[in-house]
Amino acid sequence: MSTNKSILHRIFFNITSACNLSCHYCYANSRRMADRDLLSLKVIERIASEGKKCGATSVLLSGGEPFFRKDWFQIFSSFDDHDYELSISSNGVLIDEKKIESFGSLKNIIFQISLDGSEKTVDKITGVKGTFTRVIKAIDRLLENGYSVQINSVLHKDNYNDIPFLIRYSYEKKVVLRLTFLDKNYGRAEKTTRDLDLGHVNKIIKAIHIARTANPYIELNLPPLLLHPDDWFPISPSCGWTHHQCGILSNGDVTICGLSSERPDLVAGNVKNQSFKDIWDNSPLFKKLRSLDVKNIKGVCKICPFLRACGGSCRLTPYVSTGDFYAPNPLCQMFYDALRYNQIDEDDFPSGVISLGLMKVT
Repeated sequence: MSTNKSILHRIFFNITSACNLSCHYCYANSRRMADRDLLSLKVIERIASEGKKCGATSVLLSGGEPFFRKDWFQIFSSFDDHDYELSISSNGVLIDEKKIESFGSLKNIIFQISLDGSEKTVDKITGVKGTFTRVIKAIDRLLENGYSVQINSVLHKDNYNDIPFLIRYSYEKKVVLRLTFLDKNYGRAEKTTRDLDLGHVNKIIKAIHIARTANPYIELNLPPLLLHPDDWFPISPSCGWTHHQCGILSNGDVTICGLSSERPDLVAGNVKNQSFKDIWDNSPLFKKLRSLDVKNIKGVCKICPFLRACGGSCRLTPYVSTGDFYAPNPLCQMFYDALRYNQIDEDDFPSGVISLGLMKVT
């Protein structure tokens, strides 16, 4: 991969690290307190302008909880004024009628709302009674006003039994349900033992494949190797390679994605004292990552027929867990190793993994 292909498409921007909830697996380790080191509106306006010069056409505004910032509308407007596609990732609790009226002046805005299960489960996970009711109400308000909504759900042992509820809710509302497995490498999730084992993951893969025959709105956020071909959805092969997207944290650090907080070795620069465009174009870290060739990836990814399509999927998790940017996707590798060493029956594997069963990893 060469640097001349590194045109920025999308920015993942955590505009705050503060949140009104206390989810036990929060990737950003968000707290119910104001940020001490927030970026000013002036700096954010400069990010929007320079990002556009780098080629960016969309921005994901997240946190923490983006609506925890009192100047959220000015921030949204800064990117809207530069004709970005705005994607707002929110827990939904703070979205009310007044905010929805304000959205009407923004040209291109969609919403990703977190919903991890039924009422009892959600209120327990977030640590705030009544969260579920407020989230459901926010989703209804957005849909009634014609806004596009995607539901994001993180799967773990505490909400495993709520998956049928989420599927049913998605079908009834006709909204995309994006399911992602809990990753213990980030934030408060590092201290949890609630992640799912391979058996649970495989049951979910099979259940989602069956459910999608009736509910086409479900997306299981896994590499194509682990999915039935009918369940694939468009993916970006650049995630983590810094060719077309990057993250900006609430303190101004520019990094490989919005999940890589508390990793100084993945910080390319800080927009408080450096041009965002200069960081994107000239950062030694980004240049180093762009010089890496996906063909040198290791393990199961090296022999995977989908490598060029998915680029090894997320590069952050393999790096954080092994220190090697070329390390294989850990979940794909776990499935493949389990098959090679006969740890579970072949019938319990995704079809893509089975097709690699007789191939040797070099």
